[in-house]
Amino acid sequence: MVEGKLPGNYKALLGRTHKVSFSDQAVRVLINTDYHREHTSLNTELLAGGAKVLAQEQANLLDFGNAHTNGDTVVFFPDFAAGGSLAGWGEVLGDILKLDFDVAVPDTGAVVTQADVARLKTKLDTLVARARSNWPIK
Repeated sequence: MVEGKLPGNYKALLGRTHKVSFSDQAVRVLINTDYHREHTSLNTELLAGGAKVLAQEQANLLDFGNAHTNGDTVVFFPDFAAGGSLAGWGEVLGDILKLDFDVAVPDTGAVVTQADVARLKTKLDTLVARARSNWPIK
């Protein structure tokens, strides 16, 4: 499972996990893409249920640099961070767009396509360029 989500959602999250996995198996692996509460609040319950935390050294998780936080992780399935900066998103999204994928599952929000990620990168690149051209504030 990627992300522990918010407190109070443990049973609902397990129900959805069982639905999409077509199985009643326990969650075996938990991956947190950053340390914020909305990602980690159910860690204790998932770990108590037998899940193991997968660290970057133990798997092929990807780190393209600072964007949302300084500890962002991209989890890439090829077959199917606080301290972050908006200025870093363009480069990170550029690296993500080099991967061969059809859909991406963000930590929050709906599933997006590779074209959606490309559009977001273009918008963020434009925003950052405009901000830089006006800094310091004129």
